[in-house]
Amino acid sequence: MADHGTAPPITVTEPRLATRRARGRRRHPWHILVATPLAVAGLVALTVTGNALRPFDRIDVIEAKMASSRTTSRTPRSSACC
Repeated sequence: MADHGTAPPITVTEPRLATRRARGRRRHPWHILVATPLAVAGLVALTVTGNALRPFDRIDVIEAKMASSRTTSRTPRSSACC
């Protein structure tokens, strides 16, 4: 049987999945490359001003006591005042 002017069958292939090419060296994400100089500049600024170790300083607690006006008026005043 001879083909009477018909075209050969067309082969259809599935589309290929686009992937990144494997590189020898892995690159860092761009947001890390942008944030790193900012973090280093902040650390240098805190170190230069002396505030880098501020969170480790001792905490001082100040206690205050209140009294009513009645108790304060009964306390003797010193004569050195005006």
